[in-house]
Amino acid sequence: MEEHPSVDKRIRSALISFGYDVEKGVYRGEDKIYFVFGYNTVPIQPSDDSPEFERYLIWVRIVAPVTTKITELIRQVKRALESAGFTYPQLTMVDNADEQEILLETEWAEQIGDEADV
Repeated sequence: MEEHPSVDKRIRSALISFGYDVEKGVYRGEDKIYFVFGYNTVPIQPSDDSPEFERYLIWVRIVAPVTTKITELIRQVKRALESAGFTYPQLTMVDNADEQEILLETEWAEQIGDEADV
């Protein structure tokens, strides 16, 4: 999975303070509660036949055992993502008999060629 340092760092920074593993793409660890994130990009604001910005369509999965109460964690993660500059996340609950999967979807835009760390 291709790295976008500023976006990856911004997502990780928003989530790491919760004390759970944060992985991009696929989680291979053994923790019961963890975050996984990924994104797609869409070029925006074309100028001279070349886009100036990329819009990131970001997803963050919160995974936890079905017996764990995570309502407050979900609220806090939504606020943390918004505070990190992302749009306020949309929530989708994913049905799974073994674990809770909460899918948060958010967006962010970055100027193309602006690879500065945030």
